[in-house]
Amino acid sequence: MNGNGSGSDDGEAREEEAAGPPLENAWLVENGYAQVMTIPPNVKHQDLFLKLQREAGRGLWAK
Repeated sequence: MNGNGSGSDDGEAREEEAAGPPLENAWLVENGYAQVMTIPPNVKHQDLFLKLQREAGRGLWAK
């Protein structure tokens, strides 16, 4: 527990992160509002984000 009664702790947050890619970030890339920038060791979802970026072809970063 984190002290405020919500029942959340670091273990739960890590578990959520491990479940899948951050959907908000994927949406931003897919819709052309963000570009992929990978900084090791944070490369877990790099392939997915690069694929979404290539397929987007629209938004702020469209050619």
